[in-house]
Amino acid sequence: MSRYGQIPQTPRSMHGAGRSTKPCLVPQNSLWKFTPSSGGSGSWSEQSMPSNSIFPSLTRPAGSISAYGSGIGYVLGGYETAWTTPQTAGLTALVPTPGMVSYNSDTGTWKNESAIGYTTFGTAMFGQMQFVPHVGQEGLLVVLGGATSDVIQWEDRGTNYISFENINMFNPATSTWHNQTASGTTPNSRLRFCSVGVPGDNGTYEIFIYGGHIASAGGETQASDTTAQQQRNIELDEVFVLSLPGFVWMKADYTAANPRISHACNVAQRQMIITGGLNPASRNMTDLYSSQDVWNHGIGVFDLTAMQWKDNYDANAEPYITPNVVKSWYATNGPYPSTWNDSAVEGFFTQPPSSLETDANSDPSPPKDGSASNKPDASVIAGGVVGGVVGLALVATLFWLYRRYRSHRRNAHSTSTEGEFVKPKAELGDNPLSTKNTHITEDLSELDGPGAGSSEVPRNVPRHEMPSYSVN
Repeated sequence: MSRYGQIPQTPRSMHGAGRSTKPCLVPQNSLWKFTPSSGGSGSWSEQSMPSNSIFPSLTRPAGSISAYGSGIGYVLGGYETAWTTPQTAGLTALVPTPGMVSYNSDTGTWKNESAIGYTTFGTAMFGQMQFVPHVGQEGLLVVLGGATSDVIQWEDRGTNYISFENINMFNPATSTWHNQTASGTTPNSRLRFCSVGVPGDNGTYEIFIYGGHIASAGGETQASDTTAQQQRNIELDEVFVLSLPGFVWMKADYTAANPRISHACNVAQRQMIITGGLNPASRNMTDLYSSQDVWNHGIGVFDLTAMQWKDNYDANAEPYITPNVVKSWYATNGPYPSTWNDSAVEGFFTQPPSSLETDANSDPSPPKDGSASNKPDASVIAGGVVGGVVGLALVATLFWLYRRYRSHRRNAHSTSTEGEFVKPKAELGDNPLSTKNTHITEDLSELDGPGAGSSEVPRNVPRHEMPSYSVN
């Protein structure tokens, strides 16, 4: 919950999910708020719910997919067991939880919506979700990978995995699901990987994924019970990047050797920081939990711009800029995919960006002082009227000058440097998918790797948003 070493001074709420292991006591469902202090510490407090809230009816699924953006936390799917919440204590199997639950941290409102438009039964486990700001009216949620099943029982046997070729998106403004076919070097389907999202410097938005695994047909969900399964999981030691609005996948060029699952990824400048996790190439569950970490101090560092691994973390690293290989693709192919799946998806990325005042993880505005008078001062009103008149005159003058400038330039020919990413006139705005190209002073949308799915709160970069835009 820090922004490059700075502790945010705004409270953060957290709805923990996941599951306890026998014979631990399963705690009651509750919402907690963390209030940081200026000294680097803070305090926790349990939050009360209004009498008409749906919160008491919600369960606390493990393996869910989560993200945070524009003041709202989202949790998709997951599953229940006898050790997730007290009300599911009688379960004898892993029972999928369909739907999308959201919590508005500004209004304190919970919602539970159908996700039938995402998968047949609206279920999802151990994928990743990123909130892409400034797209559409209220941003866009992009869901990647993971698995689905019916609502009766889930067993991870390497089946019913969701393809990375089909990019699923949820529009919070209309509560509708959409999808777009991606091109490029598409990742193999997998579970328990991690992801981070970062705005590029050329109007793009990149989502990076790392690691993951494929379960064996015998049901060994995390370790590899055969040599073939072990090699398959080693090969998932991969980093891919999905760039929007081109919807193109690209893969980092390095030799796979150290796979990882159930880990967390966060962004610091141009670096993806990876912590925690397990080695799915382990031949049994004992080795899975006892093998030594190959990274110094248990921290992996990947340079997102250079698309290369680093030996150490650089506190003075440069801000993130889009990798050259991605820029080259746009220079050759243009800003958009060759075919849109539907007009709604096309509109998200070709129409003017949304007027959201905050990005995926910006701090909420400080509360208004309730003791202040709501009656405006007369001098302020007068000043506002005078300023408005002067402002209108200035706008009119600037508009007249602009029309003359356009008339003078209408027949001029424009040129560009070879290889430069130049947007067509249809692409409105200089940076439709990012903020003002500050990258680091803005909060980024990040996710923990799949462990216990949870509905959690906002965080600043690097922010653990609702650990799942969790150990089972």
